[in-house]
Amino acid sequence: MDEAMKKRGLINRKPISTNIQLDLWHALDGLAKKLKRNKSGLFDEAIVLLLQAYKEPLTDSQKAIIAHLINDN
Repeated sequence: MDEAMKKRGLINRKPISTNIQLDLWHALDGLAKKLKRNKSGLFDEAIVLLLQAYKEPLTDSQKAIIAHLINDN
């Protein structure tokens, strides 16, 4: 773990910087507010779903991230 991550208190997370389309950002922001969830958790879910869509193998911890989506249906 690098020093910057330690200073931010990040143990099992990696800060990233990216840019997305404005309409996607507004949709994500609205969803986060509606669900009362943080955007980083929603990004985690989206990435796991993307891996799943491309038939990449998922770890147990990645499966756990989306387990509630399956259990809620």
